[in-house]
Amino acid sequence: EIWEAKWPIRNLLRVKGMELPVRVIGRGFLVLLVTVFATLIPDFGLVISLVGALGCNTIAFILPCLFHLKVCWSTLSTRGKLLDLVIIAFGTLAMIVCTVTAIGKILRGESTH
Repeated sequence: EIWEAKWPIRNLLRVKGMELPVRVIGRGFLVLLVTVFATLIPDFGLVISLVGALGCNTIAFILPCLFHLKVCWSTLSTRGKLLDLVIIAFGTLAMIVCTVTAIGKILRGESTH
């Protein structure tokens, strides 16, 4: 595919002139990662809380403000820029607190049941 040609890792994955498919290696790594998580964290609710802590805060608070700043930087007032930066700071703080809490619950072996 086109996006694979842009990856410099393709040059590292050559074996005697034959390329190993990047997609196969990527999928294999993803399956291995999910298997390790499933083995180490038997309570699915804890995994969901970790994913939510990382993903939801990023999607809800951080990315929209970053996009808004990127697209509208030249037309935004100082107050508008400051508001976006405050929301980004809040989202980052919330993401850190939620992630630390979720990892703490996983390490303590707490259950969501």
